[in-house]
Amino acid sequence: MAVDEVVVETSWKGKEKVIESSHRQDMDIAIDAKREEEKLKATIEALEREKHKMNARVALMERKDLYKLLEAKMGGF
Repeated sequence: MAVDEVVVETSWKGKEKVIESSHRQDMDIAIDAKREEEKLKATIEALEREKHKMNARVALMERKDLYKLLEAKMGGF
C-alpha cells in the first residue's frame, strides 16, 4: 500500500514525526471495519440463539395444544 499523503510535524529540535498518513488512515478504517464486523457477528449469533429458543417455545406450545385437542376428543386421560 503506497502512502499518498503524509503530514509531518517538525519539533523545535528539528526532528520530524509522522502525524498522519493515508496508510495510517487506511489502517484505522480497516481496524474500525473489523471491530464493526465482530460486533455484527456477535449480534447475529445472539439472534440465532434467540431464534432457536423461540422455535423451541413454539414447538412446546403446539405440542400442548395437540395434547389438549387429543384430551378433548378422548374425553380426558
